[in-house]
Amino acid sequence: MRTKRPLAALYLLAWLVSSYAGAEELTLAAATEKTLSENPFLNVYKLKEETLRARGQTAALRPGLDLGVEVENFAGTGDLRGFDEAELTVSLSSVIELGSKRSARIALVDSRSGLARAELEVKALDVLGAMTSQFVGTLALKEQLALARQASVLASQTTTTIKERVDAGVAPDAELLRAKALESQAKLSTERIARQLDIAIVVLGMYWGDREQQQYDVQGDLFSFGDGRKFTELWELAASSPAILTFASESRLKEAEIRLAESNNQLDVRWSLGIRRLEGLDENALVGSLQFPLFSGRRNRGEVAAARTEQAVVGVRREQALNQLYARLYDAYATRAQSVRAVRTLADETIPDLSKAFEETQSAFEAGSFSYLELIAAQRALIDAKQTYIATAANALQAAVIIEQLTGISLQPGTDASQVLQGIFK
Repeated sequence: MRTKRPLAALYLLAWLVSSYAGAEELTLAAATEKTLSENPFLNVYKLKEETLRARGQTAALRPGLDLGVEVENFAGTGDLRGFDEAELTVSLSSVIELGSKRSARIALVDSRSGLARAELEVKALDVLGAMTSQFVGTLALKEQLALARQASVLASQTTTTIKERVDAGVAPDAELLRAKALESQAKLSTERIARQLDIAIVVLGMYWGDREQQQYDVQGDLFSFGDGRKFTELWELAASSPAILTFASESRLKEAEIRLAESNNQLDVRWSLGIRRLEGLDENALVGSLQFPLFSGRRNRGEVAAARTEQAVVGVRREQALNQLYARLYDAYATRAQSVRAVRTLADETIPDLSKAFEETQSAFEAGSFSYLELIAAQRALIDAKQTYIATAANALQAAVIIEQLTGISLQPGTDASQVLQGIFK
């Protein structure tokens, strides 16, 4: 009976190879590059930055000139009939900006641009974190599918063995019926996981806008966790991550708004200079004027006070964000550490023990010493442990994704966050 197992293993290998035939191999690094260059959410932030650059050009403009034409004492009665006594004035006018308004406008746009860039970095880390989480989930489904196919082949082997025992008259028909039922359930489970994997791959492709349902064969080691870091080190990174630095950019923006509001307290002086033609005297004369606003210092105090209050609110929100960040980071840190320990225990102790127990139970079953129910129980225990092994490894990597997203460290091995994000700002 054991001679049939190598043949079944060959069937399993052929099944796995055919499943990924024609599929494009996709690593996490390749998925990251696709996401950075094609993700629509990130492109929106890039367009926002371009908009701010255009507004910066407008903010840098100096006050424009106005051309004025004024005609007096014409088309009247008596001596003022026609244009003989008309007075024609042509003038240029503009304003003199006080309070360094132009530099304040430029500083405000620059601050908004800095905040937009910081928000883009945060959004990029969020999108990359979500994509990486989806990638890990897809990789886990791939492992689950391989395990389900192994279980299906094993169920088929068991059905064949039971049929031989029933034909030999050493086992009841009920055992064969149960074996066939379990085999059909194993096939249904395989089909269900295969469909889940297909959906997961389509969802993964949406991070770079692939709506043509390109088939990808995700490549990666679900059971490689890298070196762990101390929580204190992770917290230092998190406290200076793009998500927290965004508050500094927002505070600078509020400071720029305060400066602009203060500069607007000083209203502008309007000037005009021109030449007047006096037809009745056949003479020309220069005319000029200056207009000074009165009591301007108090007009904008409310805006200044509001801007200062909003700046204080930014500081309070930053402290709240730090508290939430600390709790979430520690949760992810503890989850990853516990999951890594569990994976190692399953790999080093649980699965080897259950594998040996299953092999001995199978041998005893074939020798007639153990019942079919004992064989199924040993087989189920081993498959459950392997499923737990895969799920726990995925949990460890998912927790690592959260840590990377919160701390701003690289989502790709061997690079730092700035290197990962540099593709955004080309």
